[in-house]
Amino acid sequence: MKVIWQVNDDYVRGSKPHTTTIPDGEFEDGGWKADEEDRKRIIEEHVKDDYDDLGWLIIRIEE
Repeated sequence: MKVIWQVNDDYVRGSKPHTTTIPDGEFEDGGWKADEEDRKRIIEEHVKDDYDDLGWLIIRIEE
């Protein structure tokens, strides 16, 4: 899965989009049938690892 996100910062009016790629294996425990809450948590953890700040915004998710 590829997640496209950017920093939500009023000071600089956002940043250019960034991407985070999450291996499909990350979702194997619950599979894509896992509830939406678990999927969001996994996505947020990976984005936070790439950009350790609270001010980010997911633009779109490509599955």
